[in-house]
Amino acid sequence: MRELKKKSLENKITDLIQLIESSFSDVKLENGISWREAEIVDSYGSEEERNIARNKDEKRLQEYWIGNSNTK
Repeated sequence: MRELKKKSLENKITDLIQLIESSFSDVKLENGISWREAEIVDSYGSEEERNIARNKDEKRLQEYWIGNSNTK
């Protein structure tokens, strides 16, 4: 029974990730603040630090998931 619940939860997680990915598949960062850049802004970093962080960030959600997902 416990194994069935675990598998069911794993399926729900997989389904949710697929829903998020498909919902945001065409979304691009464009001129927004990237995730890494936001951390620099929050810590009162310099403009140069912001530029470095911005250039490291992925411009599309899929690029972030591919590089950071522990579920795939």
